[in-house]
Amino acid sequence: MVSGAQAYRLKNDFRSFLIKNFYRKIKKNPDGKTFYIPYFKNAGGGRIIATYENGKWSLPKTRNIKCKAMPEGPVIVIMKDNLQQFIGKKVSEAHGKAKFDMSVLSGKILKDIRIFGKQTYLIFDDFAIRIHLLMFGSYSINEEARPEDRLHLSLIFEDSSVYFYTCNVRLVGLDHLDAIDWEADVMSDAWNPEKTMQKLKSNPEMMACDALMDQDIFSGVGNIIKNEALFRIAVQPESLLGHMPDEKLNDLITEARNYSFDFLKWKEDGTLQQHWLAHTKKICPICGEKLVKKQTGLISRRSFFCETDQTLY
Repeated sequence: MVSGAQAYRLKNDFRSFLIKNFYRKIKKNPDGKTFYIPYFKNAGGGRIIATYENGKWSLPKTRNIKCKAMPEGPVIVIMKDNLQQFIGKKVSEAHGKAKFDMSVLSGKILKDIRIFGKQTYLIFDDFAIRIHLLMFGSYSINEEARPEDRLHLSLIFEDSSVYFYTCNVRLVGLDHLDAIDWEADVMSDAWNPEKTMQKLKSNPEMMACDALMDQDIFSGVGNIIKNEALFRIAVQPESLLGHMPDEKLNDLITEARNYSFDFLKWKEDGTLQQHWLAHTKKICPICGEKLVKKQTGLISRRSFFCETDQTLY
């Protein structure tokens, strides 16, 4: 147990942090060894965990990731990498507003993490947790960084924790994983371009923009990848698949995957937006004419394209 004097030392050690985040009071976790400090910032709530060990207080490194728009496949790849540290660890507590019994997670060991496009699966012995960050979901590690009403799932391990906000969280059976067409994931080693071509050929009346956003065909592709891939292959988003030559269909398949990996590299480097040629842009970098901004396709998502340098098929 930590004495009042030691708790007072904790306050002093983190005085500047606490003042910055509007210090309230120290609260004790059930383990009796770690304490959390509620704070309020930008009208949100959360907690910072500090640990007392070997006569010293320590504050774990924290990471909060917030997505400004619907996370695309490369962002989920990064999230998976960040969550690898939890594999093999036992869940001590689980909380959140997800609609299933959180008690089933207590004592369970996280066996693996798999991703399929924009979906993340936390795999345990006899079930999995499916997480989709939707349009504005986020997650944080070792810090509860969003208000309680946005927290859909928190997993507390012995020495670390992860929090998922504003997202869809479901408990699924392992048979759910068997039903997934892993070959449709554009960033997976199992990606099957031949099967993708068959899907495109079987939908001749589908627009190119809708095909790219169809998660059964190009799992992981989002609006940024859609706009940039179409600009790369010089095809307008409202082109019909049945009117596109096979060469262009092959280009569509190739660049959806190529741009996804470019996206990943640039995202990790923090330079993604610097490489955008069409998405959210106003002027075509090739001809200098004004780009068209238009809601396209059956799902009516924003498209940016050049009527001069991109062909309508």
